[in-house]
Amino acid sequence: MICIYLPGSCITYMILFNSLIQYIMQSFGADKEFLNSMLFRACVGIPATLILYFPLSMKRDMSAFAYGGVASVVALLYVAIIMVIEMPWYYTEAWADSSREYK
Repeated sequence: MICIYLPGSCITYMILFNSLIQYIMQSFGADKEFLNSMLFRACVGIPATLILYFPLSMKRDMSAFAYGGVASVVALLYVAIIMVIEMPWYYTEAWADSSREYK
């Protein structure tokens, strides 16, 4: 379990953090070409790995998982709240257009 959970959680955190930073930078008007480049991913990913993910991957025993379940539940609740809040916007963008014909 430890061999699967630690790399998987660190990769998941990295993807979410990089996407969040990309979204924030895009909302401030940064260049979209730069935000999709490998240079941007390196500029965000390397410091984030050293500051955030490396300490997360240094769990030494099973007691380190004591609060992992609570954090996972909080993360799932956060995602559910965001999905409920943004669902009307997605509906109006994707399905409210009555001119589409589905075959």
